[in-house]
Amino acid sequence: MIHPSYEDERRKPSTARNRSSGWGRSVSIAALILVSGFSGCGDRPDSAGPAPAVDGVTASAREAGLAAIDRWLLAGETANAEAIARQLRTRLPDDPHVGLALGRTLLARSSELPRGSPTGKIAAKALAAEAAAAIRPAYERAMDTDIDVTEARLALGLSLESAGRLDEAIAVYGEGTAQKDPLSRFHLGLALLRDDRPQEARVILTEVARVRADDAFVQAALAEAALSANDPAAARTAIEEALRLDGGSWPIRVRRASILRRTGDPRAAVESLLAIGTEARAEQAVIEELVAGWLALERPDRAAAEWAAFARSQRDHPGVTFEASLEAARLHAIAGLDDECEAWLGIAAATLPDDPRLSTTRDLIDGIRTGRPTD
Repeated sequence: MIHPSYEDERRKPSTARNRSSGWGRSVSIAALILVSGFSGCGDRPDSAGPAPAVDGVTASAREAGLAAIDRWLLAGETANAEAIARQLRTRLPDDPHVGLALGRTLLARSSELPRGSPTGKIAAKALAAEAAAAIRPAYERAMDTDIDVTEARLALGLSLESAGRLDEAIAVYGEGTAQKDPLSRFHLGLALLRDDRPQEARVILTEVARVRADDAFVQAALAEAALSANDPAAARTAIEEALRLDGGSWPIRVRRASILRRTGDPRAAVESLLAIGTEARAEQAVIEELVAGWLALERPDRAAAEWAAFARSQRDHPGVTFEASLEAARLHAIAGLDDECEAWLGIAAATLPDDPRLSTTRDLIDGIRTGRPTD
């Protein structure tokens, strides 16, 4: 199954940091849409000069509201963007541009919710479903006219994926072409990988690579597709090309480490991640891959130490600290370090004392201890 770290610099709808999601935090969906040259559902009408009011909202006020939403999204202030978008939607319920703006904002809000708990997952899916419903009219309007549809297609596809409707997302992405909409086509390849269809994904991603030959993320996705299709040599070739194109990108470094590990070289995978910068080492996706590498090397103690260090670094984010502490406790138990295990269970209990995952993890640790070989 594909790891989401390809998209860590593409997909996150807000630049605000949310460690619990495991997704990267460099460029937002809003930023991606606004700076990638897509015109969305057509150019907005020129609001210069006097303009008639629509449902009590002047064209200039509408334009100011849409511009404010874009600014707040780029700043990572999704709550402010949502407040403006909902107000505009109430006043202009049939305006496709307003619907698209609301949908992008709700998708951003959805991505920021912690998904480690059932409640967070349900809330995130509900917001994503609402986003898809808001965006679809804009997409359908664009499809029925000569208006550029790329922005609406991408936003709708991402919303459907986040809402758990992968088949619908694949259908939407598939309506684009590599020449006119390479970004949606790229996401089609990723979606096919998530749907365990690696051969189809390779075909799509190869098409995109012809158009975006200098895109490291496309090469990284091709590497994953090749590995999923049982072609490790092609996977290594593609991931090395991705590294050549963008060796400074931590998501690419994580993807390369994952492929090295899964093609039989976990030591090289771990060493490559230990060599990256301090800031990137604070990313959850990096920690997860380091842990996988240490476990492949049969070093649960080092894996536990990675989660412990991550938990210490996330004290301002209780949900993340809690989850990392539970992982540190579990891996310390596997390593036979019971004192450390109890200490991290205690930290988790002090962080979120009523979370049911405490008792679940305690039962799991009891099972680990019971299953240890006796002398």
